Amino acid sequence: MPKYTCERCLKEFSQKSHYIKHKDKKLPCQDNKGRIEEVVENIISNRKLILTDTENITTTTNTMSTEQTSSDINFEKMNVKELKSLCKEHKIKGYSNKNKDELISLVITHQTALTPEPKNSVNNPTLETNNADTFTIGTLFTGIGSVEHAISRLNIKHKIAFACDICKYVKASYIENYNINQDDWYSDVNDVDGNKYKNVDMIVGGSPCQSFSFVGKQKGLEDDRGNLIFQFIRVIKEAQPKIFIFENVKGLTTHDQGKTFDFVKSKFGELNYNIQYSILNGKDYGIPQSRNRLFMVGINKNSDIKMNTFPPPKIELLIKMKDLLEDNVENKYYLQEKGVSFVTKEKNIKKKYTQINGDIALCQKKNQQFNWHGDFIKEYREIPSKYYLSEKVKNYVLAGGTKNFKTSTETDLDVARPLLSSMHKMHRAGVDNYITYEEKIRKLTPRECLRLMGFSDDFKIVVSDTRMYQQAGNSIIVNIFIEIIKQIDYIVNFANVD
Repeated sequence: MPKYTCERCLKEFSQKSHYIKHKDKKLPCQDNKGRIEEVVENIISNRKLILTDTENITTTTNTMSTEQTSSDINFEKMNVKELKSLCKEHKIKGYSNKNKDELISLVITHQTALTPEPKNSVNNPTLETNNADTFTIGTLFTGIGSVEHAISRLNIKHKIAFACDICKYVKASYIENYNINQDDWYSDVNDVDGNKYKNVDMIVGGSPCQSFSFVGKQKGLEDDRGNLIFQFIRVIKEAQPKIFIFENVKGLTTHDQGKTFDFVKSKFGELNYNIQYSILNGKDYGIPQSRNRLFMVGINKNSDIKMNTFPPPKIELLIKMKDLLEDNVENKYYLQEKGVSFVTKEKNIKKKYTQINGDIALCQKKNQQFNWHGDFIKEYREIPSKYYLSEKVKNYVLAGGTKNFKTSTETDLDVARPLLSSMHKMHRAGVDNYITYEEKIRKLTPRECLRLMGFSDDFKIVVSDTRMYQQAGNSIIVNIFIEIIKQIDYIVNFANVD
């Protein structure tokens, strides 16, 4: 199939229509060709790419000798095969299926890989012992801070070394709920330099899972999001934390008949860590949600830290989903809608402006019933109308499917189905969770979704319902982190004893 290449940004297209659409964009594409030529010229002239004469390394006749200095290197004169050999020799990834200009760009952006490591660089460094009384943690693909919340629930004295997430709404939720230096928040994982956080106690991350999820397109490592796993590995290699925890969907282990996971494991195996992994389900650790996830725990081989038991012992499930439903919600029987909204607002209840079914009444005030302050009694509780389904949507979600797609119509489950980041779109009942309430059906509220992820009610919601649904669905069950951490005495020893 012929390929069409943009002369400006060098991007290739297999279809002419896509190529024409690209050229007709209002905003011009990036001038990569000119940039490559300019950068190559600057690197050569300024001798920024250093290859020492003293390293007597010989390569095949088709590759460049690493004895050359930067002034001798002219990438333009190298052919594609030589450039690929250079990438392979210096372990630069992603060079296959690239043309000459793209290879030159790749080499330039990884120029540090071409610089020989100092002779005395340590392959087996001795980890410094954390003599402080504070446990340090960094997170990648942070989300709303599941592991941070777990550590807080365990009353472990800790400091957040860094966090990283691309979504500005996630950042808003995170900043509101956790203490972190603004300079240590990253919006792009590529900007995280693990060398800046050497010997942090633990790094945790769950890279985007849509590439491997059973409800996604399962493009695997062909999807840019799937390749973010290797950014996590890069940061671990640079920072050398004492412990790391990696989380992803169960589908990562089965994608491409397990070949993808074998490759990922091989890359983790190149790190200096004792690694264990297992599929853990939230319903086995105290949360009534059926949510299978892969958890991989690595302990630095140069530390004396031990993992007592992995996977952690299962816990009997003592609660059902209905036990996590909200109580203080709007009641239309006694007030009109505007009054009910004011009386039941979380901030008004917290500030003691209003109280519902209290044991001890608030202090009575003049005309309080006219401005919706004071005590109110609920004999019949009702959820805000926005969480109920219209008749049209109700008929859709309760439908058994189409001719080629059949699904369950069961609602009011004892154990919730896996929460999806797209649940605000209201999938069929066989995919999402729905509740029958006084012969009406409603969605889970954002707070209930957080409870089903193990978040306490002191977690502040500062984004819209839609954003909170997405953030809860993308999060990790807090209780699983709690049970993993309990098996690592090194972490538990940082707990405050009050």
